This record gives sequence, structure tokens and C-alpha cells, in this order.
Amino acid sequence: MKFGERRIVLGAVAMVIACMVPLASAVEPAALPQQTPPMADDVFSNVQILTGLTVDEFLNTMGMFASSLSKDCVDCHVLESLENWDAFAQETGQIRMARIMVRMVNDINNTQFGGAKRVTCFTCHRATSIPDASPDLALQYSVLENPNSMTVYPTPLAPSVEEVFDTYIEAIGGAEAVENIETVVIRGTYTGYETGHMDTPFEVYAQAPNRRARITHNSTGDHYRVYDGQNGWISNPDMPVPLIPLSGGNLHGISVQALLSFPARIRENFSRWLVSFTFVGDRTMTVAQGLRGTELPVNFYFDESGLLIKVLYWTETPVGPVPTMIEYDDYREVDGVMVPFFWSESWTTGMTTSQLTEVEFNIPIDSARFSQPPPAY
Repeated sequence: MKFGERRIVLGAVAMVIACMVPLASAVEPAALPQQTPPMADDVFSNVQILTGLTVDEFLNTMGMFASSLSKDCVDCHVLESLENWDAFAQETGQIRMARIMVRMVNDINNTQFGGAKRVTCFTCHRATSIPDASPDLALQYSVLENPNSMTVYPTPLAPSVEEVFDTYIEAIGGAEAVENIETVVIRGTYTGYETGHMDTPFEVYAQAPNRRARITHNSTGDHYRVYDGQNGWISNPDMPVPLIPLSGGNLHGISVQALLSFPARIRENFSRWLVSFTFVGDRTMTVAQGLRGTELPVNFYFDESGLLIKVLYWTETPVGPVPTMIEYDDYREVDGVMVPFFWSESWTTGMTTSQLTEVEFNIPIDSARFSQPPPAY
């Protein structure tokens, strides 16, 4: 597979403030101890602004730029970068302007908001290259609020969080069936930018309370996303380094995905909840927002029947938070438990769908499944 065919695995990582050229010395497996995330300064050359970030945080930041401006790789980099990583190092006017913009945003936040990220790229651009200075009357007079907002306003008409999750557990099979789930093994097909939009076999292994491994058998080699309950890794031949230990918000995100395999354990994993209603199209949904410590919140959306339809969580970057959205559909009964057989996952650097073909509960899983995966190359 040519680099151009997999470029959107990094989404529009294109809007690179500091060019993303892997250094040969940084991609050797020996340079990546298990719990020492590789730093962007060591892996990419010409990092001028986004210093001190791990590689996964750096790539999230590229996604923030891409999503905020609706940009892609060659919108900001030379066309040759689609076939040659080194070409990312070539300066362009867009890259220079991006550096100026980040300095400006940082200055506003530092001087006006005490360093809090109240102003981001998206604040002005809102998925456009050039910010619109004129008000949008359609937005002004719309009665609908953003259903994917990080801000949830609790309403006295909403049910309690206990009622929300009791209804959910009952809707998917009842407490006795759901609480007895200790392991889950899933097989199916996975489709996304990194697979060339081709259906690709994948498996998920999950073990209570919060361990999860996903293996996707791509044409470029096996891709791993693994969480052992404390540490997480990505091993992917399409990434700039062969093994990336996850850090910060990315580690939080993979822990959320591990938790989703065990519905009976979700509520207890958050110390505080806000419950409200929101509208998605012509559907009214209950949204329960879980909060824990200083982590960014996680939103859980339930339809009128109580089924979990969507999960939304955020990862912090130096230029603002980026969302990941998981949507569920096609619920089917497996051993007395309703399971969504279709997943759609969207984030600022990619979109994927997963069609499940087989789900098994409570079968033995080798603990090695949740160990650090092998480097991809």
C-alpha cells in the first residue's frame, strides 16, 4: 500500500504546525520501552511550536487542526508528502500561518483566561478555512442545541442516573444476565481509511473489569489496540513509529472503550453524573454525562427504549479538546443479552465501521492477549 492510500489514517494530520518527518533513530523497537511514550520532538523533525508532546498527543493535535478547518494533508503540505514522509518537512505558507495562529490563540488564553483553553482553532473557524465574520441567522433562531456538546445542563424532568442505568440494563437483558459477563470475544469485519475502505477481519477480546484488545488483520499487517487495565498501546505499520504507548487523554479514551464491554460496570466507574435530554433528528435521547476527577467527561446517549445508542468522549490537546464518537445499531440477542452488531466510530483523524458476525460470552481468554503487542515493524 502506498502512503497516499493510507494518508487519512492520520486524518488531516496535514495541518502540521511542525513537519512530521520520522527520524531513523526513533523508529527502532529498542528505543521504545514499554511505558515510555515516544516524544514528537524525537520522532518528527522541525517541531517548532508543539514541543514536549508524546507522539499520540501530537497526532491528536493535528486532528484538531484538520477538523477545525476541514483540511487534509495536501491542503497544507506539498503533494509529494502523499508518497514521501520527508516531503512533510517542506515549508509552506499554510504551515507558517498555522504557527502564527497557535501563538495567537495561546496568547489570548494566557492573557485573558489564565491559561485555560477557552479559545481554540474551532472557536473561529468552525470547520471552515476562513472564519465567517457575519452572524448566522439560521443558527441564531434554531431551537435545537448541539447534541454533541461537552456541556450538559441537568434538568429536573430528567430521570436519576440510577433510573437511566437500571432501564438500560433491563433493556439489554436484565441484571442477572448482564452482571454475569466476565469475558467477551467478538469477531467481524472492520472498514475504514486504514483498510482502504475494504472489509477487514478483526477480533476483540475483553476481560472484566477493564481489559481489552482489538486486532485488525489489514493487508499491511496486523494492527493492535490493547489496554491491560492500566497501560495502553497501538501497534500499527501505518504509524510513524512501530509501537506507541498511549498517554494522557488517549489512555483515558482506551479505558473508556474497555469499560463499554461490561455495561453493568459503567455507572460505578464515574464519581459524578449529570442527566438531561437532547434531540438527535426527530428522536429524543437521554444523555448521562459521567465525570471523574480531572478527566474530561464522557457522554452516554440512550434512546426511548433505554438502549445505549452513542458514546462521546474527549481528549485534551495543547490547542483544545478533540472528540471521539462511537455509535451503536443493529441490536441482537446473544445468550439472553442484547448486543449492538454495528458500530461506527468517528474522531478527528479517522472514521471506521465494525460489523460484528460473532459474539461469545464467558469463554477463557489467554492473559497474553492483554500484554504489550509486538512492534509493527
